[in-house]
Amino acid sequence: MGITDNQKVVNYFNAMLNYFEDLKKVKASVGIHAEKGKYNVDKAVWNEFGTTHITQHDYNFVKNDVQVHIPKGSNISIKARLFIRLYLYPSAVIRLTDEAVRNIETFLANKRLNNSMKTAVSTVDNIGRKAKSIMKENITNSTIHAPNKDLTVALKGFNYPLYDTGDMLDAIDSKVERRGI
Repeated sequence: MGITDNQKVVNYFNAMLNYFEDLKKVKASVGIHAEKGKYNVDKAVWNEFGTTHITQHDYNFVKNDVQVHIPKGSNISIKARLFIRLYLYPSAVIRLTDEAVRNIETFLANKRLNNSMKTAVSTVDNIGRKAKSIMKENITNSTIHAPNKDLTVALKGFNYPLYDTGDMLDAIDSKVERRGI
């Protein structure tokens, strides 16, 4: 005796419930994680929130053919330039919401719910990857941030406010983790 249409509907509905329950058990962590190095984490925090440092020593150096002297006690400021807190960018929230809806619709339409946890992890991973992409766009899009000061441009050789060596950009990552429930 075969499965009835009613039983198929009940089974599919139960699979959807399991999928949505499993979505609550995973999360995407997006940004610069500790294993990418303390300096990259520090640079991200300094740039995201801004910071001021008082130099403890005299600094004399040449970079990009620019002679620089920074005396002890100088106030060095880094202006806050948001790239991590995507929820402050309405367009980013819309793009992430669209990514979530697209993933959920795809999985439901294709009835790929036989392994609800695997499907939930895939959904969250795709959303995390999209957030990672948006963060990287916020770094490389120099038009959304105030320009660097003249000395910074001279030292770097270009005026990309959140980009210098590429280390911080390359350190941005997304990973899926189980929630503590």
